[in-house]
Amino acid sequence: MNPAFQHHKEPLLIKDTLRIMQKLGIKARPNYQKDSKIVYEGLASYEGLAGFEVFYFNVQEQSKPELMFYIDPRIIFRPELEKELKVFEDTPKNVKARSVLVHEYTHLLQWGTYEELHLKYGYISHDEDFEMYVSQRIEFEAWTTQAWYYLEHMALQELNDILELGLAEQETRKQLINRFCVLDGSKPIFKLV
Repeated sequence: MNPAFQHHKEPLLIKDTLRIMQKLGIKARPNYQKDSKIVYEGLASYEGLAGFEVFYFNVQEQSKPELMFYIDPRIIFRPELEKELKVFEDTPKNVKARSVLVHEYTHLLQWGTYEELHLKYGYISHDEDFEMYVSQRIEFEAWTTQAWYYLEHMALQELNDILELGLAEQETRKQLINRFCVLDGSKPIFKLV
């Protein structure tokens, strides 16, 4: 494992991811504990900050989410992410880096068949329509978990304020994602009523 990723306390972040997923009602694969260790791979030319991948032949019980587990799941990351993970402090950059991993851990833990989670028929890329891309179940769940983690560490009162609004589940998730985006210096993704 890459030294920076050893330092970020992988088991703690996975536990945090599961806790947040549970609070959000996002179902996790019950057999995730059978997964082999995550392989971390630095790749300067990777398109995003990080991504989760697993090869087809390394997915066991592909059509049975309740039994599915991964052999050699990989998280690919860019050097910028690794640099921020070397310090485990609650600064905006460090929390953002950890939240990116929480996003990828959500993908690692998500419930679904191999086809639903990895083949992505009809998948809309972020280049086509960003709002539609984030609205797809697998991305929407990961973005929401990432947003919760970020807000929990950088703007806890804002997280609590959003949760206290009593909105429907989808609207709450959109609020969380929008607030995360604004705090991270970008524009909100969703147009809310």
